[in-house]
Amino acid sequence: MTDPFAKLIRPKAQFELETKQRLADILEPFVWLDPENDLIAFTEKVKNLTSLQLILIYILARKVISLINQEITASLSPSEIESGTKLPGGTVRPKLGELTKKNIIVRTESGYEIAPTFLISEVEKILK
Repeated sequence: MTDPFAKLIRPKAQFELETKQRLADILEPFVWLDPENDLIAFTEKVKNLTSLQLILIYILARKVISLINQEITASLSPSEIESGTKLPGGTVRPKLGELTKKNIIVRTESGYEIAPTFLISEVEKILK
């Protein structure tokens, strides 16, 4: 007889790989990344995104860059988000508050970044 809990057991590396794959799938239609130069380039598909979705994509992309190039921090100031997304501060700041309330991002000393406990399913829901 097989242990019913066996289906719940996975090595951490497998879980991390699956998480990275889901993040890559989320970001792929919208951005190209250059981690060496800390560059996030948007594709034309971002034209169909709301400002909230665009900000979320930008913050997620920066997180991925920081995982690839550990010299770059994941945290972004509101000004950096404004500059990177070309959205005005009057749009960016309220949306950062909204994402913070949903526990998708957290405020740090140097800005905002993806919350350590964010749920990919919540991100996917926002991006639909």
